[in-house]
Amino acid sequence: MGCNKNGPEEEVAELHRFLSLDDKLDTQIFTFLLANPFDHNFEKVQSREFAYANNRWRLSIVKAEHNLHFYLQLLEATDGLVCSLDYAFSVLNRGDYARNETFSESGCQFTKRASSHGRRSMISRDEILHDGYLDENHQLLVELTVKDATTTFECEIDMRQSSDVRFPRHQSSYLSLAGFDWNVSVYPNGDWADHEGRVMVNLNRLTQFNHFCRVRYRITIGDDSDTKCYTTDTLDDTFDFGGDGHGFQLYDDLERYMQDDRLKIVVEFLQLSVIRETKIYVFEDEAEKNQVYFVDLEKQTWCIESDVTKKNLRFRLHYIDQYRLPNNYARYLRWDVVVVGEAGQRKRALEGPFSEYFARRSDETACEMVTELPVKELADPDKRYFSEGGPLRLTVHVEFLISHLLYKANYDKQDDVSRRQIYQLKKQLLPEMASSASPSGGSGPSGHRAVENSHDSADDSGRGSKVWNSSVTSD
Repeated sequence: MGCNKNGPEEEVAELHRFLSLDDKLDTQIFTFLLANPFDHNFEKVQSREFAYANNRWRLSIVKAEHNLHFYLQLLEATDGLVCSLDYAFSVLNRGDYARNETFSESGCQFTKRASSHGRRSMISRDEILHDGYLDENHQLLVELTVKDATTTFECEIDMRQSSDVRFPRHQSSYLSLAGFDWNVSVYPNGDWADHEGRVMVNLNRLTQFNHFCRVRYRITIGDDSDTKCYTTDTLDDTFDFGGDGHGFQLYDDLERYMQDDRLKIVVEFLQLSVIRETKIYVFEDEAEKNQVYFVDLEKQTWCIESDVTKKNLRFRLHYIDQYRLPNNYARYLRWDVVVVGEAGQRKRALEGPFSEYFARRSDETACEMVTELPVKELADPDKRYFSEGGPLRLTVHVEFLISHLLYKANYDKQDDVSRRQIYQLKKQLLPEMASSASPSGGSGPSGHRAVENSHDSADDSGRGSKVWNSSVTSD
């Protein structure tokens, strides 16, 4: 199947399909392809790490004697970090959707102490072997749906001050998120001379300084149960090569938010993306002067090319290292492009964000993006899109939002349309199936079993829905 082993008793569940529904809950569906565990001697099947809601995750399927246990694990679980989300496992039946084996849980909290949640005895050996879950190659399809995620970091900072420090700095412990380490710092007297006397609160990036980061977040200081509490509006910061954002200034007495010389701070992360900043010529006549090469976080080479021959500025993005993708794999990528003017303007592409499936080929794929910036406005020196006193190069941010490597993905983004419609139809059909279920049948006329994190009820005669084990937490 092309699965690579992690060890003598583990096998890899390959990410086979991915779909983002682009809804308000940020619903994303990951479909994994794996060999039947009961055909082999390995005890566990694990996916490679994948990203969702700024966090890194792994799907684990553990084999017992007669059953399979399913777990979703948060990989970067540090003290104070809490990620809450809805998730669902489905073992897909090859012949009948109504026979999918499904378990779901809402509002599940993943922390350092409870970094893994899931379902024991999700499906039995006999069901897998005899009820139509295997294809002709004895492979299973497992679907993971995740949505409505919130990620917060809570800490308490010791605010006892040293009298001989002009600009004291108090820092929280660190957290890991999206492959970066972060912390929060508080400056009771400002962070430098021009800010003296002001209370400054900053989010800091501590690692991976070779790329910019864009973070949307909110900070709450104080505890409304014991002290005064203040929550910022949504902050949108771009963290440069030094790891510094802008933070915010508190126009109040900091001691009002403290208790026993300690300050409680909660950071809610709304969105985090990696940015590659480029400086590109746009009005040069010489060939190739309007091209810039850069490397993404996965060390893949790209080229962005400007074009001012039409009414609006446009770019073409080339995936130079597309030929280096592994055989039998495709890369799904979602990104956006922003023009950043010297005077603070931010002009986006008209139809962004963009997405594409890249498969291994000798000639790279070129994706064209039209921006909202008219060429006439760009050329106007009074608009100050270019820095003064130097070459006329334009600052462009390529913002990478989602990246997944898919196995055997003979796939095109047009497939997403039908998959999305099928998903919506499923949601409409499920209530109808439930309402038409026989009073004594339990699982309905089609045998479908969709399980939530609760015990189904049965009457005194023993009839009713099957009673399932409660969900489990595994550290």
